[in-house]
Amino acid sequence: MRIKSITTIFLLSGFLFSCKKDALVGEYEIFQGNWEWTFSKETIFDPLVQITTHSTVYSSELPDTYGLEFLKKGKVRFLKNGENTEKYRTVIDTYSEGSSSGLVGGSFFIILLDNKPESSMVGYISQDTLQLISNYFPIENYSQGEIHHSFENFFVRQ
Repeated sequence: MRIKSITTIFLLSGFLFSCKKDALVGEYEIFQGNWEWTFSKETIFDPLVQITTHSTVYSSELPDTYGLEFLKKGKVRFLKNGENTEKYRTVIDTYSEGSSSGLVGGSFFIILLDNKPESSMVGYISQDTLQLISNYFPIENYSQGEIHHSFENFFVRQ
């Protein structure tokens, strides 16, 4: 009987800790709601000639619409044409109010998706703008040979 009790406690503990998520309340309320992707800043770096160029990709240039929905209970949904494509638990790893990037201002954040450091959203948030600086959504970073294309994706609150 004692082994069964210990096993049950161990399984329940594993379940409780594996489902860690942060509810988006208090200072994290700023994330709650729907965000629509409007544009991405592209940086292209060619290490062979040491040249960096910049361009902008606007949502109107693509056939699909993209968005994010942050739920109060601590989940985020990735949307394509209004349909859910992915859903994750949010774990706020870092949140620093008053940090500012030149483009958005606001607060710096790192959100671990499903509490996995390798699956994170890094960016800046203000009352009306969300800037993702290290996430693949909706435009993913890629390389063509030695030339690297990186994107900062911008969303506005709906």
